[in-house]
Amino acid sequence: MTIIRLVTLLLNQFKCSLQNELNHFFQVIGVTEFGKRFVTKAALSKASKKLKASAFIELNNKSMDAFHNEMPVQKKWHGFRLLAIDGSKVELPNEPDIRDLFSLQIPQNRPMDLLSTLYDLNHHLWLDANLTPLTKEERGHVVDHLAYTDEGDLILYDRGYPAFWFLVFHQSLGRNYCMRLPFNFHKKASDFYYSKEEEITINLEPGERAKTLCLLHDLPTDPLRIRLIRVHLDSGEQEILITSLLDPEKYPVAIFKDLYHLRWGHEEGYKHLKVHAELQNWTGRGLHVIFQDLHSKILTLNLTAMHVTAAQIEVGKKTKHRKFFCQVNRTQALSKMKDMLVRILHAATSELVISRLVDAIANDVTLVRPGRKFLRNRRPGVGIRFRPAYKHGR
Repeated sequence: MTIIRLVTLLLNQFKCSLQNELNHFFQVIGVTEFGKRFVTKAALSKASKKLKASAFIELNNKSMDAFHNEMPVQKKWHGFRLLAIDGSKVELPNEPDIRDLFSLQIPQNRPMDLLSTLYDLNHHLWLDANLTPLTKEERGHVVDHLAYTDEGDLILYDRGYPAFWFLVFHQSLGRNYCMRLPFNFHKKASDFYYSKEEEITINLEPGERAKTLCLLHDLPTDPLRIRLIRVHLDSGEQEILITSLLDPEKYPVAIFKDLYHLRWGHEEGYKHLKVHAELQNWTGRGLHVIFQDLHSKILTLNLTAMHVTAAQIEVGKKTKHRKFFCQVNRTQALSKMKDMLVRILHAATSELVISRLVDAIANDVTLVRPGRKFLRNRRPGVGIRFRPAYKHGR
């Protein structure tokens, strides 16, 4: 099996046993007739060991560059590209080499890791992803993620991230941020929480531990100018946000509630990756397969998101007269990508295939009704379990 065919195969969303996927793949590219075996699972296993996951990372980076250079109009928030950084637990195959590298979750007694990602909220693109043990501090991933950001970005974080050195690190790179602040972050934050003020701009001074961490990361220890903002939730609760956007006229308090709510798009992205793209339905039980599957599925999702962006432009033109905004159904778009990426990469006239794919994606839309809310289901999750049958060969 050639490398090009192997890469294309791994991008094609495995939904059944490896052998059936292999048979189907070679039928789609016109090599065999229906149901005939052309390549065995053993041959796939041998070929996959020669393919590094970094190939998918490089392809993803190149596709991101092409998208940003060629897409005429890109969504922004007050001039910023809106990004989010967060982590999510992922269950791994229970194999010795995986248990040695990643954490062992107790009492389930199965390996779990932390998947930390950088996500473009407006275009649903995964810009960077890292798999590391749960024992590693979440802020440690951000140093790598920020290499994929620019000065024109605004990055949203949950409440597990704020730390003085972390804020100074963003300032040193010229990166703007907005984070949910834990109650006990700093005395000034606690005082603000109990006050009646809606916002306050202060000089945040580091304590001894904060100074030590700054020096450890080669960062200055000068007081940091930051802004605290109170957000009133519909439930009656309050959230305190900390941000580097200091200008109250350019960025009034009223816009921050909707801004921080946009971070929920990252959570939806994780659902798309773990449920619809079936990230934890690993195609093998080897360590190299885990990284192959992760980065190949991220590339598939990103290629889907790019086609969705093109389809959304067409939908916008056709439905601008409607009362409610019509949005492309991303789950249906991913379903339509099955086999289509194979045809695009192997077709003599790929432009025609792409055009038909965009038209097909544009036909599935949902109405966005502003103000609709649903209670969040907080039942304890049991996880999504996939049977490892037929996958031991990789």
